Amino acid sequence: MVKQFCAARGIPYTEAGLVESYGIVIRYLNEVGLGHADPMECPLTAQYRAR
Repeated sequence: MVKQFCAARGIPYTEAGLVESYGIVIRYLNEVGLGHADPMECPLTAQYRAR
């Protein structure tokens, strides 16, 4: 149903498996949410670490 809807309106449609789709979402959220920040650095714990 969704594939037909997209085709009728010229909207790109992509299929992905469960694990692949989670990877796509996480990469996107890291790109827009963290910008150039280190995704492994937690701001909460960073304030307690000596620099």
